[in-house]
Amino acid sequence: SILPCILMCIAGCKSNNDETGNLNLGYADSLQITISNKTGMYPDDSIYFSIMGNDINRNLCWLDSNNKLVPVNTKDNTMPVAGEYYCNYFHQLSKMKVIKLAYLDGGRIRYSIGKPLRMKITANNPNAKFTDADWNNSNDPNRTIIYDKTEITYINSNLYINTSAVDFFGIPMELSALINGDS
Repeated sequence: SILPCILMCIAGCKSNNDETGNLNLGYADSLQITISNKTGMYPDDSIYFSIMGNDINRNLCWLDSNNKLVPVNTKDNTMPVAGEYYCNYFHQLSKMKVIKLAYLDGGRIRYSIGKPLRMKITANNPNAKFTDADWNNSNDPNRTIIYDKTEITYINSNLYINTSAVDFFGIPMELSALINGDS
């Protein structure tokens, strides 16, 4: 059966819901999220995730393995698949379970099973700057990959998460949130 993603606030995290129902995590300047695999079927080394979103200067960025937001670039399309080249902004869950953010606007955590999603950074798409996986496109190289996504924004110590991303709800993951330095 398909289980929902879970968001938990742990380890002394100050929390309350604001008037819009969004979770407010206090006043520290850095968010730490731990991602836990709750599939019960797939080991952590077969789960991949990527985080992309806008930095404080409105640059579309990806989160590298050092928890740094790096602006996307067409030169990142280095992963060859069937004669095309895609970026690889994905991390294996077995190698990186904790992410730290000071700011992220309009972000997505994308999860995939078995291999990273094929996403291409594009210079000619002013709206998105990349091609996302699309089950409706019969030519999409991701059609055989099980994937999911979570919407995430962290601005001014406020965390906004949509674990179902409106029309996605397939890979059970648990996200635990903590404000660094908050006791």
